[in-house]
Parts: sequence; structure tokens; C-alpha cells
Amino acid sequence: MFLFYNLLQHPEALQKCYAEVDEVLGDRPLQLEDLPKLKMLDASLKETLRFMGPIPAITRHAKKTRLLGGKYRVTPEDAIICNFKGLHHDPAVWGDDCDEFRPERFLNGGWEKLPANSWKPFGSGVRACIGRYLAEQEIMMTMAMVLQRFVVEMADPDYKLRRSFYLH
Repeated sequence: MFLFYNLLQHPEALQKCYAEVDEVLGDRPLQLEDLPKLKMLDASLKETLRFMGPIPAITRHAKKTRLLGGKYRVTPEDAIICNFKGLHHDPAVWGDDCDEFRPERFLNGGWEKLPANSWKPFGSGVRACIGRYLAEQEIMMTMAMVLQRFVVEMADPDYKLRRSFYLH
């Protein structure tokens, strides 16, 4: 899971998640109403989806011939490829540290201040992942319960994840 990998590569963020889970849950079982209180964990999930999103790109077609941005003629036969890595690593939106894993960018109003359509890890529009909210909830629940009960560590501390399928 990319979230575990990113947290293990950034021990300060992992420790903040541990502390938050301890504060919110203690030793009691997780309840649905606890999820909105796990803000650092949610920010870490959002940052992982931005930083290493599961969908590298999507393709769209125009319904009819039109001019985009006043200068690009697009026909229904043309494939328009939206590079999500480019979107999620745009310094104009994410800052000069856009190629760094930094969950704090989603805290303290950072999520709310994002420009519209700047975060699209589940796709976009009517063809976006219909399981998004269930997936996010399940990931949050799993992470909270794992962090509540276990100390996670890299089996090989020198391991570096490589993803060859991702657009650059």
C-alpha cells in the first residue's frame, strides 16, 4: 500500500499519525464518528493519492468539434490525454515542493483552498471511480486500526519503490 510506504519513508508524518490515532481512539474500538477526527491520517491519504495516484492518465473525446482555449481545434476523433501526474505535481498549484510527500499541505484549510479540479486521483466526471468514498473510508479504517495495534517498519530499510508504468 502506497500510504504505508510513504509514511515509512517520512517517519515524522508516521509519528504524527500514530499520535493522532492514540489521541482519538486510545484502546477502544474505532467508531464511524472517529474518522473525521483523524485529520493527519486523512491528509496523509490525500497526499499519497496526489503524490503517487493510482490513475496515471485518462483519455477523453470531444462530443463535437470545438475550439479549446481559443486555439486548439478538437474533433470527436481526437484523443485528449489528461496527465494526472502533471496535474498533481504542478508547482503553480502545489508549490515548489510538489515533488515531495508533505501531508501538511492538506491541513489547516489547505484542502479547501485548492483550485477546482486540481486533485483527481479517482478520475473525473461521470466516469470517475464510483467506489471512491467507500475506498477512502476503508483505507482510513484499516490504517487507524493497524496504527492503533502495530508498529510498522520496512522489512528492507533500503528498499526504494519504482513504478515503471507511470507517466513522467
